[in-house]
Amino acid sequence: MSYFVWNKELDFLRGYSDNTVYFQGSLRLKNPFEGGEGIYVSRIMDVGEGRILWRRLEADFEIRENQQIWITIYSADESPSLEEARKRFEERGMAGLLAFFRPFACVEGELERCMPLYEAKGRCLWFSAALRGLGGGPGLSSLAFYFGGRSWTQYLPELYQNLPGAVLERYLEIFQGIYEETERKIREAPALLTIEKTDRIYLEWLADWMGIQEVSAWKTENLRRYLPEAAEISLLLGTREGLKRLTELYLGEDVYIEESWEEPRVTVAVRAEAVPDSKAHQALLQIVKRGCPAGVRAEIVLLHPYTFLGKTSYLGINTVLTPCREGILDQNAFIPAATVGSRKEEEKRDGENSLDAFYQEPVF
Repeated sequence: MSYFVWNKELDFLRGYSDNTVYFQGSLRLKNPFEGGEGIYVSRIMDVGEGRILWRRLEADFEIRENQQIWITIYSADESPSLEEARKRFEERGMAGLLAFFRPFACVEGELERCMPLYEAKGRCLWFSAALRGLGGGPGLSSLAFYFGGRSWTQYLPELYQNLPGAVLERYLEIFQGIYEETERKIREAPALLTIEKTDRIYLEWLADWMGIQEVSAWKTENLRRYLPEAAEISLLLGTREGLKRLTELYLGEDVYIEESWEEPRVTVAVRAEAVPDSKAHQALLQIVKRGCPAGVRAEIVLLHPYTFLGKTSYLGINTVLTPCREGILDQNAFIPAATVGSRKEEEKRDGENSLDAFYQEPVF
């Protein structure tokens, strides 16, 4: 049995999208907390053969109360005109595209973990997914479309192979699907023994053996990168190199370390965006303490893309030198605050403006 699968960002980018975005491993609404509806239409899958037997759809998705993913499967013996589809989308938007594909619809309904595809008859198959709901919105992680293979009716006497309506074939497909999925898992079982492929539950079990604390705080991809180096890093704990490698693998980005031996202290400077809340701060602090020498106090400094007097600033890290420009501070103007950064960064910071905008009339 063969299959097509959608489970990577590139898979979801090869299609038409309206109010959807691929984020953190799944297709989601662009503004999930505002609710509404987002629609995605896939590219066309062509098996390149004559009449084909489409068997089932298996889906992995996240959904909560008052949320819904509505799936529509389209099928045809010949691929519809891609040029015409693109033209409809450009002229009339998603509504025009869906109207163009509507005559090819064969399966429709609320998305389930496993759905039969017996009504799909053509060699070409594609789908549309409508995401609806509030509270973060639903997330669609992967879709797998199974086709081909031998039907179990071929192992029955000829009398049962040509029964009208294919009721027996569909009934046996239930057990055939379970059997073939189990066979697939057995074939792929060796891959679970590698860190790159195994499930997160086994990564956490292995991390526990390595003495890693706050395992739940580690991102899966960072944990996969850390475990092959865990034994080597454990020999370096208590040194600057060991601390740097540990924290960089945990965060997935560069960190800056400052040591002070007058009062034993190690300061780790990281971008503020990498530590979004107090829970993440406490988890990082535990990681830093694990990499520090015994009896040394650990501190974390969050680096912001702007500078205030009395705050930590590092030249070339979160501050830069720029050409001089004239600025006059006298009785006619004052600067209550100044920000440094790109225009894009300035737009992100509510309530903050560029240097020029802070020149104001004096207040008496």
